[in-house]
Amino acid sequence: MQKISAPVVFDGFEPHPNGVLVLNDAGMVLDLLPAAAADDDSVQRLPHGWLCPGFVNAHCHLELSHLKDRLPAGEGMVSFLQGVMYNRQADAELVQYAMQAAAEEMLGKGIVAVGDICNTALSAPIKAQSPLYWHSFVEVTGFVPATAKQRFDQALATAATLQQYQPASRISLVPHAPYSVSARLFQLLQDQPQTVVCMHSQESEAEEAFLTRKDGPLLQLYEALGIDISFFEPMGDSSLQYCAHLLPIANSTILVHNCTTTEADLQFLHNQYELISGQFSFCLCPGANRYIGNPLPDVHMLQQHHAAICLGTDSLASNTELSILYEMQLLQLHYPGLPATQLLKWATYGGAHALGIAQQFGSFGIGMRPGVLWLEQLAADGQLQHASVQRLY
Repeated sequence: MQKISAPVVFDGFEPHPNGVLVLNDAGMVLDLLPAAAADDDSVQRLPHGWLCPGFVNAHCHLELSHLKDRLPAGEGMVSFLQGVMYNRQADAELVQYAMQAAAEEMLGKGIVAVGDICNTALSAPIKAQSPLYWHSFVEVTGFVPATAKQRFDQALATAATLQQYQPASRISLVPHAPYSVSARLFQLLQDQPQTVVCMHSQESEAEEAFLTRKDGPLLQLYEALGIDISFFEPMGDSSLQYCAHLLPIANSTILVHNCTTTEADLQFLHNQYELISGQFSFCLCPGANRYIGNPLPDVHMLQQHHAAICLGTDSLASNTELSILYEMQLLQLHYPGLPATQLLKWATYGGAHALGIAQQFGSFGIGMRPGVLWLEQLAADGQLQHASVQRLY
């Protein structure tokens, strides 16, 4: 048994000044004691910083790790999509090496669980050997209705391969985005019993222009690819309102990016799907938004509507590193009033809640093994800009 105290112990929900975290040798939480217990001579007292649970990366693309520094920054969504399509094929050994290095990077930066987007099963052997918890989201694309069954069957085959390496409960079939999945393909996904699903949602102005007006650079992208979308009729509301009723049914739905999400969208979800009940989680990936050239989401508006929020890194194709601390630093840089306690809740419990693993990760609940991180160099006012992270368990 080990007892550790720090000036602040953040338990996933709130700070405990000079609290004492009690762990067994395997890192299982046995208790969280009040400050008075720190007088015990058996307590290891950290002189500065905060203790917190391990970070949860709710959205990542491990398969794209070999594209680090390969795609130009700041050129917009369509340019980025084209860059991924034209460059993702690479030497198999290079791809495996890059994925392994990325998984180790996340481990070293305090991440304990990952929601990972898969288009193939290439990452399966790495996940089987990794100490990280992985939920694999098998991503399905296909905007032309005639291809729906073929694309769906391909995703089923990928999921079957992944099941040789990880439990079926940690694998979901999910739509890529509203602009890349047909209504027929959405319907096939709705027929799958699933606990957690996700979708790239309202990531760019291009997405809104295409789905609401059938206009903008995504229209030109389909034309350049030679894909006939004459069948498509825009709905005129918003990207999210266009597809909300088509989303696969699950206990938890993670909407990723949310850069153009409006108050009307949140009110729509609240009225139609009881947003505040926690069914929907809004995953913020500011590093990728900035790299691609998309706006950051309206965080204050999400907070005002009591939206459940989690954090993700996206991929090394669209980010400079896979670090949840970096994502928190970016959010605090753009929203200076965000307190460290709020950001840390999103980085820990928020992600665990979104992935349906809050009984294992995200907080210092008794009997849990959520990982233990030591955050150093936090400013007295809770600013994270100079903070660093060290994994203790």
